[in-house]
Amino acid sequence: MKKLLKSQKGMTMLEVVIAFALFSIVSVPLIISFMNSLKVSHMAKDQLEINAVTRKVKEYVTEDLFGKGKPLFDFNSDGTPDQFNDFLYIDTVSGKIPATASASLYRVTPDIDVPDYPDYVFTVLYDSANYYNPSFENVTNVLITIYDKNHKIVNKLKIVVPFEPYN
Repeated sequence: MKKLLKSQKGMTMLEVVIAFALFSIVSVPLIISFMNSLKVSHMAKDQLEINAVTRKVKEYVTEDLFGKGKPLFDFNSDGTPDQFNDFLYIDTVSGKIPATASASLYRVTPDIDVPDYPDYVFTVLYDSANYYNPSFENVTNVLITIYDKNHKIVNKLKIVVPFEPYN
C-alpha cells in the first residue's frame, strides 16, 4: 500500500477515459430522472392552477344562476344584454317558463374573465335540445368551457341547475 501511495507515476490517459465513461454511465440516468421530475412538477403546478380556476368559475356561475352573486350577462338575439340567469327561461304569453327541449333554446355567453385569474376566460352554454332531460323536469345542465390566454380549451364541465319559480 505504501508503495502505491509513494509512486510518482500519474494516471494514464486510458484510466482517465475509463473513469469518465463510468461517470457518464452513472450520471446520465440521474440527469434524465431529474429532468422528468421537473416536467412532472410543472405539469402538476399547471393542473393545480386549472383546478383552482375551475373551482372559481363553478362558484361564480353557480352563484349567478341561483341569484346570489354578481350577475353574468349574455346577449339576446337582438344584441341587447340580458342577465344570464334569465336565459334558462323563455317568454311566453303567460309569462316566463323554464326552457325545455321543445323550446330549442341555444344560448352562450361571450368570453367572461375569470376573477383573480387574468390568463383565463370562460363561456357558459345552454342547449335545451341536448341538456334538458324530461325525466328530470325541475333541473337542467349548463356547459362551462374554460379557455387559457391562447383560447385553448383547458377544462369543460357541466353543472346541474335547478329550475326555480321565476320572480
